[in-house]
Amino acid sequence: MKAPRDMTRREFKQALARHGFRQVLLWMQDDTGKTGVSYGMVMNTKGKVLRRASLAKAIRERGL
Repeated sequence: MKAPRDMTRREFKQALARHGFRQVLLWMQDDTGKTGVSYGMVMNTKGKVLRRASLAKAIRERGL
């Protein structure tokens, strides 16, 4: 099965806002009122940010 395509920057920013996050450099900061909670971005071996995987990881770790 072919892997789904990665999100564009615009789609990623919209999805972050929809789920209560904001991007700060290579971190996703929880923007729902929890202070100091942030999640690192997922990158491939060449250093490219994998936006879809990063968002899924942050949602999973937040526990929603």
